[in-house]
Amino acid sequence: MPRSIVYWSVVVLLTIFGAYFRFPLHRDPGFPSNFDEQVYIAYVDRLAEHGIASYPAIFHDYVEQASKAEIVFLPPSRVGYVVPAWLLTRLTKWNSYEALRMVSAVGSFLFALTGFFFARRWVTPRMALAVLGLLICAPLQIHLSQFVFIDGVAAFWALLTAVSVWECFQQPRRLGWAITAGFAAWALLLTKQEIAAFVALFLIVALLLGKRLGFSTDRRPVFVALTCAGLLGVLVLVLTAGGVSVLGETFRIYIERSPQIPYAVKTGDGPWNRYLIELVLLSPLVFLLALCGIFRGQPKGSVGRYWLLFLVTTYLIMGNVQYGMNLRYTAMWDFPLALFAVMAISSLTTRRRHPVVWAAALTGVVCLMTFRQYNVIFRENALGQNLYDPIPEYMLRAVRILK
Repeated sequence: MPRSIVYWSVVVLLTIFGAYFRFPLHRDPGFPSNFDEQVYIAYVDRLAEHGIASYPAIFHDYVEQASKAEIVFLPPSRVGYVVPAWLLTRLTKWNSYEALRMVSAVGSFLFALTGFFFARRWVTPRMALAVLGLLICAPLQIHLSQFVFIDGVAAFWALLTAVSVWECFQQPRRLGWAITAGFAAWALLLTKQEIAAFVALFLIVALLLGKRLGFSTDRRPVFVALTCAGLLGVLVLVLTAGGVSVLGETFRIYIERSPQIPYAVKTGDGPWNRYLIELVLLSPLVFLLALCGIFRGQPKGSVGRYWLLFLVTTYLIMGNVQYGMNLRYTAMWDFPLALFAVMAISSLTTRRRHPVVWAAALTGVVCLMTFRQYNVIFRENALGQNLYDPIPEYMLRAVRILK
């Protein structure tokens, strides 16, 4: 049998496996909806009842209600998450919750496929296959597909933005990459503005270090694309909010009052190394291998430096947001961590007698152990129930460090 057939057969099997653990529900169907989930459901229900033209009224009601509410709730500015779910309710018989969860599942699924597609451009096909395996089995990615979480969708758009910008800098004359980068950045801005800000700051740093990263000197296409994406995104938000003042007031209320939410105060703070501890708890093998890959086996050219800069820049920002830290926000790191982990596996096995066999075996073990972490932490844990929010206390209890 030709090797290409075997290769693509494995790709198909992994894709089916990933789809199976994302699209069907693999948690307790009776698990009660979280407060944030109920907010998204209310937004979609409102659109389903009154149509898309009612979006400005939703913003006005938010300003009125959130300014008086004891606890501020999520703003309706997550247009890129709410509107696709509303469209699904019109095209299918799903209710608002089912439509929102399906959008989350699609985002997680596309994240894995996008990572695989671009990994094939930067590393060998076998290494790209290993990256796909790690992304398919990533505990956080699977978990984000099982609830009404916006984070997996935002992670997909963040990844597509970053990879498209890289390709655009390498091939500035191919305008398709600039258009893709602009569209992805626009969608990210409409989906989750906080993550869009983190990615934007990373891109600014990357532009400043363009020579060291091997970027082309012609950066006009990507600059124009990202600028237009930002302006168009702001325009759409202004139109859906019904005016600049309403949009500004919405953001002001949420930014000022969200750090005062009791749950955020209790669970959203910590030292600078909080995310490092959580990543070790969630995917210990992938995290440790990624550290090894950063120092021993970076991809050819400067792509490794690009993704290392992505991790460092976004970490420095996200790890210093008081009362605004949550492991869910790190979903976009799953791709560079998987890429560096595969580089480590390649580096550790390249001098073996049968390197391909050793690499395949080690990758398989890592995938199995990583998938097992999903079951241990999120499903079959010591809490005796499905875990909703992966905060440190719950994860420590899930793995039986805390009793």
